[in-house]
Amino acid sequence: MKRAGLVAALPLGAFAALSAFSSSQQLAELPTRGAIRPGAAASALGALGLLLTIAVYALLGRHVLRGGGNERDALWAGAICGTVAGVCGSVLTALGVRDYLDAVLTTYAVPREQLIPAVLAVYVVLWTSGSTVFGSVAAWFALRWWRSRAGSAGS
Repeated sequence: MKRAGLVAALPLGAFAALSAFSSSQQLAELPTRGAIRPGAAASALGALGLLLTIAVYALLGRHVLRGGGNERDALWAGAICGTVAGVCGSVLTALGVRDYLDAVLTTYAVPREQLIPAVLAVYVVLWTSGSTVFGSVAAWFALRWWRSRAGSAGS
């Protein structure tokens, strides 16, 4: 079951790479002053990411159920998937925004050499933690949903 969590993380990790690359490209074109407004492409990418995430965790819950797993197995598989996807997404995003953040902070009297790595490290830890919790809960709910559908189909 735990290996299923690793396999499920692959499409999410690949999407995270695509999203991070797209974000870094958009940030490279922006001035360092002013509001950042996401374009239509960023909004579409976000919607696609949401749909992919829902599909991955729904299929993960179904896989755990079909493999004879229970809620605890779903929690573990979801946590593994969420952790791997969270690390991939947050590290790639942090690397993508590092230069833009450095450019923005050049106008301020702050120790950028220490501040940027610290801020990005906190970002990675928080994003990964949230992704781990979300993955556990999403896989658990998916397993429960698939089980309820199987029960109502047999009635």
